[in-house]
This record gives sequence, C-alpha cells and structure tokens, in this order.
Amino acid sequence: MSLYHYIGSNIPLPTGEFGGIKSPMDRSGSAPPKATYFVKNDQAAVRYPFDPPYSIREDEIEVYETMEDAASIFIIPLADCRPSTVRKHFRQPYVYGLAPAWGQFRLNPDMRELFPEEYKACAKCVATLFDFMRNAGDDRTVFEIYSCWYDEEAEESDPALASQIRLSAFRAEDGFELKDRQYLSIVK
Repeated sequence: MSLYHYIGSNIPLPTGEFGGIKSPMDRSGSAPPKATYFVKNDQAAVRYPFDPPYSIREDEIEVYETMEDAASIFIIPLADCRPSTVRKHFRQPYVYGLAPAWGQFRLNPDMRELFPEEYKACAKCVATLFDFMRNAGDDRTVFEIYSCWYDEEAEESDPALASQIRLSAFRAEDGFELKDRQYLSIVK
C-alpha cells in the first residue's frame, strides 16, 4: 500500500514538478560514469552503467546527477490522482494530489547518519514543499495537507495528529513527517 498526500488551498495552485535539477549531460547515447536517476512518465527509477538498455526513447528520460538532484515534488490535479472522496478532509476549495519523487515527506535526524543520500533527498522534498507554500499566494493564503493510505480516503482523520504550522517559524531540521490520517493546517 502507498501513503498518499493531498494539499488544499484557498487559491488555485500551479501544477507540475517542482525542485528537480536536471543534469547538463547530453543525450548522445554515451553511458554515464555512475548511477543515473531519471523519471519516465512520473515514475522514478535508477539506471546503473552495467544495466541492460531500457526499451524507452531518449526523449522520455530526464537525467539527474544525484538522488538529491532528482528529489522533487509533484502537484497533481485531483481528478488525475484519486477519487474526490478525499475532499471531505479539506476546508479550502482547491485540492490537489501531492507526491514526492526520490524522497519522502519525512525527516528524522537519525536518517542523516544511517541513510545520508536518502536523507538529502527527503530534506529536499520537505524544503521544496515548504518553499512552494512560502512562494504561493500572499500573506492570506492558507494551506491544508492530508495524508492517508491508498483506498482509505473516506476514513476519518486522526484528531490526535491534527496540528497547525506557521511557515515563518517552521524548521524542518527539528524533524517532520506526514503521517497516516494526519491533517495539517499551514498559515503564512
């Protein structure tokens, strides 16, 4: 099962990918010297130099130098990702799917030593999400985030996990995680 995330706002939000830093490597067909992180049709994958060739066209591949470079977020129109039953968890009129790529919306200080590459990717996903919210709209813009497991959108949220975050005071380094059935209200 997958943990799905949703973001709502009182203003329409731009959709698409945010935060990825593509490699300057050309698409001449020469193999990169190390692992290449790429996205094909919004699905993340890794290609190592010793892997057999994939049956995909060059124009379907986005190449990144590191996992941290590949880390990004996607804001997806709700109609493209899940049924509208998740709308019941939101007070705001505009609701979208929210997905991390090459990372998670989870930052635990212990990850830094145990899984340094994954930690960097997760840190970038969290930072990109909060930068996205800081840069969207104005001081009156409100955001909501809700997370739940696949096919559990209709279940009630867990009131013990509900919280509010003030963007101006938020520090991801202190730890952050979007949890199952958690509702967050985010104000600037």
